[in-house]
Amino acid sequence: MLIEAALSGLGVALVPRLYVEAELADGRLIAPWPEGTSISKTFCLVLPEPIKLSDSPVQTFADWILNEARSPNGTR
Repeated sequence: MLIEAALSGLGVALVPRLYVEAELADGRLIAPWPEGTSISKTFCLVLPEPIKLSDSPVQTFADWILNEARSPNGTR
């Protein structure tokens, strides 16, 4: 869904290059950094203004993503 959103012009997708090789090759997407460039490992969880972090499903997701980020390999 994230890649489809980027293809639709809705924003940026931060994904491994191998997932978008075809889209990069045919010019439907561009890479803002050259191949092999290391970027920060810091990410932000952003929410639309009407949604509050304290809303139960949002809090559940935030807790899960924070636990995944703390885990060395995630739970893949």
